[in-house]
Amino acid sequence: MKVKKMLVVSVAMMVGLLFGGSISHVEAAFYDPDKLGQALAVRFGLNDKDVAAFLADFQYNPEKYLSSASTPVSTAKPSATQIVNGVLYKYDDGSDKFYKSSQLVSVQHQNHLDFIEKKLDVAVKAKKLTQGKENKILDKLAEMMSKSPSSEEFEKMKVLTQQAEINKFKTEMDKWMKNQDMTLGELRSLTGKGNKYLMGIYLE
Repeated sequence: MKVKKMLVVSVAMMVGLLFGGSISHVEAAFYDPDKLGQALAVRFGLNDKDVAAFLADFQYNPEKYLSSASTPVSTAKPSATQIVNGVLYKYDDGSDKFYKSSQLVSVQHQNHLDFIEKKLDVAVKAKKLTQGKENKILDKLAEMMSKSPSSEEFEKMKVLTQQAEINKFKTEMDKWMKNQDMTLGELRSLTGKGNKYLMGIYLE
């Protein structure tokens, strides 16, 4: 709602400037606030009542909104792709950075493995895990990530197909973990991450 209010403030101020700039200094611009509120609600997909309440409050307490309106905060995500010198770059939500398209999946997998390694290091220090077993787990996860769909591929799949991929990972990884005298559930507990993350998939 705060972002919507800031949007309405900005639009209302622009409307005022346009009206003010288009009339002579001896004339005043008058318009129906209810109609203005409805127009703003329709134009920007806002709630009629919220816009009307905001305009009514703004009329008598403009200073309450101007400080935040003067420094709007953008909540828009960057474009998913960029082309620089003919090279395609893709945006990674996890690290909030752009990478060459050809490198994105390996970067995402490495970021996940680095995070998991830090969590397992804590378990090793607490003697819940041996260093040798940690290394084996990281190697196995790297193998599983290479066999799993990328985040981009996973997002395009239907829900049933996504679930099938997760189940395939769970079956193989849990069987392997049991051979290491652990379970996949214990690994999730140690890392604080679910199956999708362990597969190398990052989705909000």
